[in-house]
Amino acid sequence: MPEERHNPLDEYVTFPEAIVLSRQDVLPSESIGWGLNLVLTLPPRMAFEHVKAQLMTAGFYEEAAGGGPSLFRLVRDDAYVWGMIQSAAGGSQLFLSTTPQAEDEGSV
Repeated sequence: MPEERHNPLDEYVTFPEAIVLSRQDVLPSESIGWGLNLVLTLPPRMAFEHVKAQLMTAGFYEEAAGGGPSLFRLVRDDAYVWGMIQSAAGGSQLFLSTTPQAEDEGSV
């Protein structure tokens, strides 16, 4: 029986079904964690603020100031979320990816 896989981004960010025009999960690989591609009916700025608010509610904080209104770079003790949002026909396109934080992050 195949192992059941769950996109951890679903625990951090959700949208009502009526807003999501399309969804594509990106399976993790050696170089990237789970990803999520969404096409939304929301304007880019509104979608950006919605995602950022949900990530901050989930305990993430901005990695660095000045990311701009289209780039995500948020971190918490156990995970890193990055991505971007851009205009698309009828709304916006959102890409997010998450990567677990390395346990020995401070060592070289």
